[in-house]
Amino acid sequence: MSRRARVGLITLVAAAWASTIGITASAATTVVNGVITSADPLSLSEDAVAVVTLVDQTATDGAGAIVGLERIDHAASVPVAFQVLYDDAAIDDTHAYALFAAIVDGDTVYQSAEAVPVITGGPRVNVEVPVVPAPELPATIEGSVVRPADAELTTRAVEMAVLVKEATGTVVNVAPTVDVPEDGDIPFALGYDPELVDAASHYVVRAAIVDEGRVWDSEEPADAIVDGAPVDSVEVDVVERPEPLPIPPTLEPSPTIAPTEEPTEAPTEAPTERPTPAPTEEPTPAPTEAPTETPTTEPTATPAPTAEATATPAPTASPTPAPTRTPRPTATPSPTPSPSPSPSPTPSPSPTPSPSPSPTPSPTPSPSPTASASPTETASPVPAAAGTVTGTLTYVEPAELSPAARALVVLVEGAGKASAGSVVASEMIIEPAQVPVPFTLDYSHVAIDEDVTYTLQATIVDGDRTWVTTTGTPVITKGNPTSGLTLALTYRADVLKGDVTGSISGVDITLGDEAFSAAVLLDLATDTTVGIDVHLQPGSTPIRFAIPFDPAKIDAATDYVVAAGIVDQEARWANREGVPVITKGNPISDVTVPVSAVTLSTTPPETDDGRSALVIVLLALGLLAAAVFVYQRSRTTEPEMATAAAAVAPSASPQEDMPEAPADAGLAELVEPGSTEPETTEPAATEDERATDDAEVVSDRTDDEPSPPAQ
Repeated sequence: MSRRARVGLITLVAAAWASTIGITASAATTVVNGVITSADPLSLSEDAVAVVTLVDQTATDGAGAIVGLERIDHAASVPVAFQVLYDDAAIDDTHAYALFAAIVDGDTVYQSAEAVPVITGGPRVNVEVPVVPAPELPATIEGSVVRPADAELTTRAVEMAVLVKEATGTVVNVAPTVDVPEDGDIPFALGYDPELVDAASHYVVRAAIVDEGRVWDSEEPADAIVDGAPVDSVEVDVVERPEPLPIPPTLEPSPTIAPTEEPTEAPTEAPTERPTPAPTEEPTPAPTEAPTETPTTEPTATPAPTAEATATPAPTASPTPAPTRTPRPTATPSPTPSPSPSPSPTPSPSPTPSPSPSPTPSPTPSPSPTASASPTETASPVPAAAGTVTGTLTYVEPAELSPAARALVVLVEGAGKASAGSVVASEMIIEPAQVPVPFTLDYSHVAIDEDVTYTLQATIVDGDRTWVTTTGTPVITKGNPTSGLTLALTYRADVLKGDVTGSISGVDITLGDEAFSAAVLLDLATDTTVGIDVHLQPGSTPIRFAIPFDPAKIDAATDYVVAAGIVDQEARWANREGVPVITKGNPISDVTVPVSAVTLSTTPPETDDGRSALVIVLLALGLLAAAVFVYQRSRTTEPEMATAAAAVAPSASPQEDMPEAPADAGLAELVEPGSTEPETTEPAATEDERATDDAEVVSDRTDDEPSPPAQ
């Protein structure tokens, strides 16, 4: 049966019972409804009995307490519609509530694989509770519920035993007994997996007997597993509650069928015979005889007034139309069809707006911003930082991982704004061996924004066993570390107090065997992740997700969004806008998160494309040009300086007449060999040559001086 058909079935049942709930239940009574489903077809007999139980799974002394229960006989086929009533005054907004379902058909039992959060951590209507064949678990807690001396039970009584992990309030297993023995204590057997038992935690059994609203339950739970070891035989005492559970109202109308048949037969026959002949005989002869005699005598007596007699047919015609008008009022059966449309509104609830929320892609407008999201990821050409984040993954249970196990670490980018978050880097670890599992997450392709908080989330999936981080670990920015991290993972059942459910949608997305999807719940006030849900090898879109969270940690004034991503080797799809959920009237189920393709930057951040070498070459050429310029300038001014020196000191000594050194020997060395001519040293002048030079200088001065005037 399709999801739409299941929703229609739920709606019809709800509409049928809604009018009668007020008869047997108090004003505070509320209902959580839905269907029991199965992925595989089930072959059930007419004697199959379904039991749906509403349980408080908060980490308190009352963990495992039964809040509501419904027994459904003759559950011969799935889906099975249910309506579990509960007292709304007994609901605490900070507590976590979940549904568990079981179908008992002789020795065959089908039951919930995990809790289905409702009310505070999930929906109240159209809830789907899937069941699977009860697994054969390696260990069992056996015991009995002590029957109260004053308990007179009917054949519809149900005994319920619950195995609870006290530290977290986790319901480990539920065992219903639908055929309660007529006398004596009521035995139970609760299976569990020793590899999933935390030796540091305390496990207890809480039990209850529910019979047509009357409840006997345990005031104090009994020890079941202490220091990792099971208790040999568990006995649970129960006492009657002062206030009963609300029960479905269908039990009362069923006996009223028998009395309705007897009274209807007696009155129907008596009144029908007496009134019917009396009025039919009297009015019919009276009008027929009277008019027939009177007109016959009048025309026979006087032939002259025959013209008047001819007028009498005119009145005869007047009575005839009167009956002909009566058929028109007989059209009053037309009101009778008007009630018949009233059943037609009854089908109209079947498509009640409950289906319409499922397609509500009110978030579907987010694809349009999603297009802008993909450029934002590629818009930052040069990442501000690059590197790796290193650490280990661990958990407390003694479970060993199989070779098929997979570990996944993701880096989630927050954003201090009203839209946020995306998985920007990830590492998949194939065959992670045993805990602690080391990881090295490369985020070198990510453009790091120092004003944004980045957090790590991780999960380990091994068959039907899953461990997840309960919150994100801040890294990289704002002084947070990038190495030596230890991510402590928690078994998923311990985290599943509430969950945001929905699907990741995309267009033309084909995925390979190495693909995975991740949906992340983000707290915008703290810029950190609250929960994560991962699917390995999802196949194709849409991909269902269920992100666990704790309702006690939800702030009604805070904005929460779901972001999602799909990774298939080098291909990536993401939603960076986020879809609002949980608070401020936003949905908690049937959430649609659209994703679109993301183009990653292919330029490695550590390479500079040779730009550094180019700068060095240009700098060297600039220095070389400066050196040549200075040297050439010094060569040009050297002869002028020599002439000036000779003019000032004509009788220079041989030591002062030596050639000058270049202006800057260091710069001269930068000039290429052969670019300058070697200087030649002139031989020293003799005494005669110097005398001749002096005479020439005196002669030159004499020529330059003016002649004295004639005496």
